[in-house]
Amino acid sequence: MTETMEREAILRAVLSQVPFDGWSATAYAAGLDAAGVGPDRAALLFPNGIDDVAGFFGQSVAHHLESALEGLADREPSVRWRIATGVRTLIELLSDHRESVRRLSPLAVRRGNATSLGTLYRVTDIIWRAAGDRSTDFNFYTKRGLLAGVVSATYLYWLDDESDDFGDTWTFLDRRIENVLQIQKFRGRIEKFGRKIGTPLDAWRKSPFSRGLRARTSPR
Repeated sequence: MTETMEREAILRAVLSQVPFDGWSATAYAAGLDAAGVGPDRAALLFPNGIDDVAGFFGQSVAHHLESALEGLADREPSVRWRIATGVRTLIELLSDHRESVRRLSPLAVRRGNATSLGTLYRVTDIIWRAAGDRSTDFNFYTKRGLLAGVVSATYLYWLDDESDDFGDTWTFLDRRIENVLQIQKFRGRIEKFGRKIGTPLDAWRKSPFSRGLRARTSPR
């Protein structure tokens, strides 16, 4: 068994305890016992105990998401549906552990949210790359920032969704993606307009106000 496989085994065992004991030392100890891993070996795999297990949970989800979305751009012709599939796949990967995920919030606050923010960035990057995005300019960060809002909002909605097969969550997701697409279209129009008029100073010089001012101030 590789080190990663050992860590995965401990994670699965701890996840089975978290709904009862939260992300606590008690859940960690019970998980180690269930996985048949001694404390000395566990200290090598997860030096910070339950905090490291929680961080590894995020890494594991991101890894499985990346594998699940491999070849997405070839399967889905629409970028909109590629993004929707990416977010939906992420939620489905979490669905077997919804109570454990729900209980992550206090731990994330205690740790200053650094790990959760890092995981959020990674999953948005994975989804965009799977959707075929290869941008390297400022648009790279804009796309990931917008998608981070979609992922976060959908995730929070899903935590309290009691509809059949999370149907309400998928409807909510579709609305959020539509909102983002409208923002992207608006940004596109603004950027196109900006390229046409140049800098704000260029725009002022081309305006009738500037011409009128120059006429009044030119020497006679």
